[in-house]
Amino acid sequence: MRTFALALLGAVLAALVLLARPAAALEKSIVFAFDRDFPPFSMLKGREPDGFEVEVFQAAIKNRGYKVSYRPMESWDRAMSELSSGKVNVVSGMTRTELREKLFLFPEDPTLDVQVKFFVPVKAGTVPVESLRGKTVTVRKGTLYQTMLEAFGGVKVKPVATQEEALRMVWKGEADAYFGPDKETYYALWKNDIPDIAAVGQAVDRTALYFAVYRGDADLQAALNAGLREIRLSGEFDRIYRKWFVAELDKDRVRSLLDQAKAAAKAS
Repeated sequence: MRTFALALLGAVLAALVLLARPAAALEKSIVFAFDRDFPPFSMLKGREPDGFEVEVFQAAIKNRGYKVSYRPMESWDRAMSELSSGKVNVVSGMTRTELREKLFLFPEDPTLDVQVKFFVPVKAGTVPVESLRGKTVTVRKGTLYQTMLEAFGGVKVKPVATQEEALRMVWKGEADAYFGPDKETYYALWKNDIPDIAAVGQAVDRTALYFAVYRGDADLQAALNAGLREIRLSGEFDRIYRKWFVAELDKDRVRSLLDQAKAAAKAS
């Protein structure tokens, strides 16, 4: 009886120790890898991670028992290698392929759908994509979009180091069009104050971006699924989306748009 009582007392004390332990001590540590140069999806702001995907992940995983450390990717190849081995638990901004389906786990829904389009000067008017055959088109060098543009064919591909440089070439008339993802491009045009460039034609391709999870972390995949559902239902996802993709218009811009609308109404 005494032995049983001592064992019971030990169990109670152990439970009290667990209850008294700070919540942070019970959290599982995970590593989130992100592209440091993929605005507005992910980037470094000073030394801190920032961007749409970073905020969505933080909101989805909040209060779910994880302590997150953030690691800017050195390269995509290394990030996928570290995700395969479990050195990294989550990588953002990944597209799903048949091979990646075998290597990683993915949430049920994408973080965002991206449309890949051509962008031309507004003064060019509404032009069909076919009219760009034989024209010079800029694209960010070494990206998936350069591969897409080369596969599209019939245009003079001009790879450029940065997206800003590529868009400014179009604005200055040094190239006929730019090819890239819609939301990232709109953000770059706004951020760098490059006016009078707009998308034309239908999307050439659509790309869904996901959080990719280490294959041994099924619990983390489930937590992400639950968290993403929750922030979509609560409206938090929409708030984050508006912050990064719906630019607030200043008074001058609002006045200009109203003047244009009035002029168009009179002309009709």
